[in-house]
Amino acid sequence: MISAPRPAEEKRTKLLRSLPERLPALCRAVLPALASFLCLLLLPFIRWFDIPSPFAAAFLPARREKPDLFALLGLAGSLALRLLWGLPADLWQYIGCAGLWLLLRKYRPATDIQAALYTLLGLLPRLFAACLTGTAWDAITAAAGLPMGMLCAFLMHHCFEEWHESYAQPRARERFGVQLLFLLMLSALGFFRIGSVNLGQLMATAAVWMAAAVNGSGFGAAAGLICGSVLVMSGHDYRLVFPLCLCGLLGGLRGISGTRWLVPPLSALACLLTGCLTPAYRQPIHWLAGLLGGLLWAVFARQLREKAELYLSDALPGNSAMENDFVSQRIAHMRDAVEEIAHALPRPGDDAVADSEALGSLLCAACTNRELCWSRTRKATEELMTQSMELAREGAAVAESGLPALARHGCLRAEAIDQTAQQALVAQKKRRHRQHKAEYEQTLTMTHLCAMAGTLSELSALAAGRSAGDLQAAHVISLALDELRLPARLCYARRVDGHLQAALEMTSLLPGRRAVEGLITYLEEQEGLSLSVTRVEKGRIELEETPVYTATVGTASIGAGGSSISGDACVAKHCDGGRMLMVLCDGMGHGQEARAQSEKTLELLQLLLEAGYSRRQAIVAVNGIMLTACRECFTTVDLCDVDLWTGRVLCEKLGACATWVVRGDHLKKVEAPSLPLGILEEAKPCHVEYTLHSGDILLLMSDGVADAFRDEDDLKHAIGESLYIQPQRMADALLRAALMAGGDSPRDDMTVMVLLLINRQHAPRE
Repeated sequence: MISAPRPAEEKRTKLLRSLPERLPALCRAVLPALASFLCLLLLPFIRWFDIPSPFAAAFLPARREKPDLFALLGLAGSLALRLLWGLPADLWQYIGCAGLWLLLRKYRPATDIQAALYTLLGLLPRLFAACLTGTAWDAITAAAGLPMGMLCAFLMHHCFEEWHESYAQPRARERFGVQLLFLLMLSALGFFRIGSVNLGQLMATAAVWMAAAVNGSGFGAAAGLICGSVLVMSGHDYRLVFPLCLCGLLGGLRGISGTRWLVPPLSALACLLTGCLTPAYRQPIHWLAGLLGGLLWAVFARQLREKAELYLSDALPGNSAMENDFVSQRIAHMRDAVEEIAHALPRPGDDAVADSEALGSLLCAACTNRELCWSRTRKATEELMTQSMELAREGAAVAESGLPALARHGCLRAEAIDQTAQQALVAQKKRRHRQHKAEYEQTLTMTHLCAMAGTLSELSALAAGRSAGDLQAAHVISLALDELRLPARLCYARRVDGHLQAALEMTSLLPGRRAVEGLITYLEEQEGLSLSVTRVEKGRIELEETPVYTATVGTASIGAGGSSISGDACVAKHCDGGRMLMVLCDGMGHGQEARAQSEKTLELLQLLLEAGYSRRQAIVAVNGIMLTACRECFTTVDLCDVDLWTGRVLCEKLGACATWVVRGDHLKKVEAPSLPLGILEEAKPCHVEYTLHSGDILLLMSDGVADAFRDEDDLKHAIGESLYIQPQRMADALLRAALMAGGDSPRDDMTVMVLLLINRQHAPRE
């Protein structure tokens, strides 16, 4: 008989199974406290230029969180080490820091200036004690620590958003804060020694190799110079800068950076080389310290490099910022080239010919009297030709009885003037048509080029670089991915027109839609950042900040005579940037041909708008395409672009029926008279703007619905009777009312589109 497990054993088993999952969260909770303890244990030991350390008092107010018990334990441990090793206790430094710890438990500095002033309060006890009981030099060095500590507190408070350990991409000022704190800790470790190995020199060697591996030889040499200078300020031999710079130069070489086990012997060799160059002095860095520093980097190269790239990779030119600038410049050059092409297009010449020349070129071409008529009697000849063309244009016959100038002139070809004038009129009409067509083709080409230039301008602005808001958003999303352990990588996070757009690349084989939904919920609850999925394709998920308003759309349609094929076509589509695009097209006639016209017009409009064309540019381009494809077909267009951030509606109408806005019990008619698309070569849509508020309803309808009612009052009554909260029910009800008003068999195609705009905070939860 198998006995059931005891509750204690079952609880222990669950705890052991969940330990791997809880370990990252446990580390994130413990490591900040441990880091705080170590910082306040080591920072009091720093002495730059014989100035007692002000950095412990600067570190306490620089952090965003309240100082915890571990910070106080670090101060106590530092004082205990001083007493244990028989060093000067510097008691007033610890008294000032302890008092500052108590003050910060209740009052936190809100600004960088306040953090600097709090540091001043923590350093004043040591200054007063030095002035009362110490020598003049003690008072001077204690006073010199005040501005140093205040400046450090100012910089660190500005840089530290929070003290944590994570693999999220930090912002630029956070990177600077981490680098500054590392240099302070390096200087503090230079005070400690194990045998002949100085811990500060050991860590400096490992840090230089790490910097060189991340960003190359130039950065490695600069890192060696900086780390060496920090140690020199703490009293170390100035010659240690040479081996550190040499390690940095070697670390960036391709063969060495790719073979990490070459690092320890080369590091020890660089330290020995310094001793050989200056034999009268001892080695500034012991070869064993160099060997251990290189070994530390070789053992933990992968882990340390992953962390170092976060804080060092964007600090140099030649990184993504430079690539963004290069791409932005190339796009700007392409945009300028497109604009120059647009301006350089040849203008159609005005080849209009005067009536006298048009008729004379045909009538007098083979006449033997041409030279006489167009030289001695030129004025009379031009007058005769002009009057003849005017009579022909009016449809009157050209004869001597109706044209006295003809009788006076004595033209040898008088009997052919009437027929030739008609031919000249036809030639003039063809010439004007060619010129008008050339002007129209130039307008279409200009429209396409201007749309391309506008799209390139937007791309140039996006490629110009990341803003502080982009970095903050990337930081927050990366933290959430790390916290939730999602199998995804953040590709980008950019604010376009002030609204966030981001993309994730899934690293797992299975689709991560559920995981992304958990991420969206986490960001909204923990960070107040509301995102929604806009596109999913090939393991890539695109997110966009959710706008203020949410829109739901309902459509209802029926063909003429009750047919299932309607000549109307409509679409309601969410677009990038928090926009809702509604388009209703009504093709000429009924049936399949009208359906094909309206669907093709709708398809082209969508494609051009998605390609970056403005509404006017897309309409002009589609009008030209439809005229080229079919000269005797037209389509009405009702296009509404709804901004879901502001509720603003930008409407373009070409022969479309009036749009209705329902706000409570009030109806507003929005109409704009214009011709449909595909009639004239110059499409001139009527532009209307208005604003919707939460709870407003927008109605679009084809002329089959509007004409079904006897008058506008009946239409208003039907709209009022069809009001529903659900847009689809309202569209069905209004179409049903139109069918009842016009008879059971509709005489024209009928389509209704209904949009309901609701503030997202008031929208019902799904």
